[in-house]
Amino acid sequence: MKNILISGALGYLGCHLSVFLANNFPMYNILAVDNESDKKYISNKKVLENYSNINYLKKDITDIHFLESILNEKKGFFSTYLSGKIDIIYAFAFDSNLDLFSNKSHNLTDNLKTCISIATQAIKSWNNLKDKKIIYISSADVYGNKDKNFSEQDCLNPENLKGSLHASNEMILKTMSLNYGLPVTVFRASSYFGPGCKHNNIPTHILSKLAINEPINLPISIKSQINIIYYDDLIYGLETGIKTEKTFDIYNLGGFNISVGDFIDISKQILQKRFGLNYNQKIDYPIDKILYSTISLDKVYNDLGWKNYTELEDSIEKTIAYYISNDS
Repeated sequence: MKNILISGALGYLGCHLSVFLANNFPMYNILAVDNESDKKYISNKKVLENYSNINYLKKDITDIHFLESILNEKKGFFSTYLSGKIDIIYAFAFDSNLDLFSNKSHNLTDNLKTCISIATQAIKSWNNLKDKKIIYISSADVYGNKDKNFSEQDCLNPENLKGSLHASNEMILKTMSLNYGLPVTVFRASSYFGPGCKHNNIPTHILSKLAINEPINLPISIKSQINIIYYDDLIYGLETGIKTEKTFDIYNLGGFNISVGDFIDISKQILQKRFGLNYNQKIDYPIDKILYSTISLDKVYNDLGWKNYTELEDSIEKTIAYYISNDS
């Protein structure tokens, strides 16, 4: 029996992973934690509370006393929720709504504080690091922009705040692993989409606007090459992190390498053929920036036997259907 702590559990991926593990792996007990600061996913609280093997707590994962209480194997706090010890920590608690000049700019440092708090407290509290692991969900944004398929061996060159913060957290965790033996697996996820996703990334923005026939405003050129993945495939990939054996390792998790223009064209065809709707709004990208951020998936397939399985057309159709049915 493994006990799994999921931080940022109300977020899109955190919630879906919690439910996936609860439904498919009865040998896992889940402690789902979230500070409920991101109100757009607050309804996921009711979803998690419906599962007997998911224990939900409204807590701040940066609260050192809370972390010490649930990770320290000599104390009985955790037995209030589940028997046994925390074996796996999924670190999802990352604020993607980053604005350097807003009044909430402290969120930038909070992203670093979360990672440092989890790692340092795990080292202090876990008596035996065998069969323990931190699984950190990073982003393919750490690579930056280059005309090639990025592999895990490529140098990091982030060009946005999100990528820079994830790269910093990766380096912190790698240092903790090298110096203290902390077992860490990092997954660099590409842009994900699916029913219910409310992120303002490229595929989600495109599909949500197509479904309700509203203008599409992009921060990059439609000539850009990106990698996109359906959320189901990403969740299955994240579960494989429990099985990794190295003290420290990094894996890309992505789906299809595709141009933004081709993704729009395929989506418009599906909108017309499957739903009988036509898109006739403007597609605008005022900054003609061409981004090259495709990634290689060879390592995760060779090491973990994982690959994305959902056909692109199917994933687009399911997502568009959600946005059409939920258009208010």
